[in-house]
Amino acid sequence: MTLSKRLADLTLALGMGLVLLPLIGAIALAILVADGRPVFFGHTRVKTPGKTFTLWKFRTMRQLRRRQDHGVSGGHKRRRITRTGRFLRRTRLDELP
Repeated sequence: MTLSKRLADLTLALGMGLVLLPLIGAIALAILVADGRPVFFGHTRVKTPGKTFTLWKFRTMRQLRRRQDHGVSGGHKRRRITRTGRFLRRTRLDELP
């Protein structure tokens, strides 16, 4: 990768980050007010064989209580989606951060 390409990528990423910062803040505040903490959810994904990374997303579902089963059915998962989460998923803003 050339230096000019790298500088262009960094400039674009920084610019888009600054433009999206108010939207990210508004979404985080909406989740905090409507559903409480935590605002973000970390999901582990596989990058290459043997290497993983954490993908951070806005939380769109109610948290499981400790005594609830983690092997829940699809219907139960749909009931756990919050009103704010439903909007974020429909508009695909849940994966913004």
